[in-house]
This record gives sequence, C-alpha cells and structure tokens, in this order.
Amino acid sequence: MIHNCIVVIKHSRLQHGKRSLPKVKMDVVKINGLCVRTEVGFSPHELGKLQELNITIHLRTSIKKAGETDRVEDTINYKTITKEVLFHVENKTYNLIEAVATDVARICVVRHSAPSVKVIVAKPNALRFSESSSVTIERRWEDFDWHEAHISIGSNIEPCKNLPLAIIC
Repeated sequence: MIHNCIVVIKHSRLQHGKRSLPKVKMDVVKINGLCVRTEVGFSPHELGKLQELNITIHLRTSIKKAGETDRVEDTINYKTITKEVLFHVENKTYNLIEAVATDVARICVVRHSAPSVKVIVAKPNALRFSESSSVTIERRWEDFDWHEAHISIGSNIEPCKNLPLAIIC
C-alpha cells in the first residue's frame, strides 16, 4: 500500500528576500491589442454586462537562443499565454481594470516565467468624450508576495517513518 502526502510550500519575498534573476539583456515580445470581453465595472449600468477590453502585453525575456536556433522550444510560448489570458479574464468578473492588469501580469510572470512584463489594459468608451481609459503596469516576480508549490510524495517502504523524514526542513 502506498501512502501519499501533499506538501504546500509558501514563499514570500518578505520572508526569504528577493529571487535573483539572471543578468541577461532583455528582449521584448509584444502581444498587441488582445481583445477580450468580460464583466468589468462597478457602476449600476455596467453590472452584469460584458464589455470589451484591449490588452497589450510586453513580455521582457531573452529570445537570443530562439533567434539563433529558430526553434519554438527556445522562446516564450506567447500563444499559450494568450489563450490563458483570454480564458482567465473572460471567466472572471472585475470591478477595476487595474485588477485585470494585475491578473494578466501574474499569468505572464508566475505561470510562464517571464522575467518581467508590462501590461496595458484599455477600456474603450469608459469615459464621456474619450476614446478609452487605460492603466499600464510593470511587474516582476518580486512584485507578487505569495507563491505556492504543491509537491506530492509517496512511499511504500515504511511510510509512517519515511514520509515525516522526507518533509523535514
């Protein structure tokens, strides 16, 4: 019989200092004008209605290797990032475009390991007599306080003895 144990490790930059990033020149991969429809806003006339947002993402990362090898595996997968951003934003309700921008940045940096990202979220016709209102944020790994790792371990050899030993820090 195999006994399993799941360990959740939380990392906070406040507890453990800053994550060191490699000293590499940063290139920029841009996703321009990604159009999403989501519930966003807090005014009574906005509640329960889908509205269009335009999102531009500047992924700062090194694409040097991909430029030399011409291999998809050597670059950041911006098609996957785009699909995840679309799915996430379109399936959540927001009060503010600031929260949309933060969620998009978190997807890019935490889930897809972009060293840093600049996100611009524009809401067309949000203000009278203006084309749009927008926010621009820049984020790095250090800007997100909590990170979790779920680790599953198991043992079929003396599990009562070995599992506690495996998780001792």
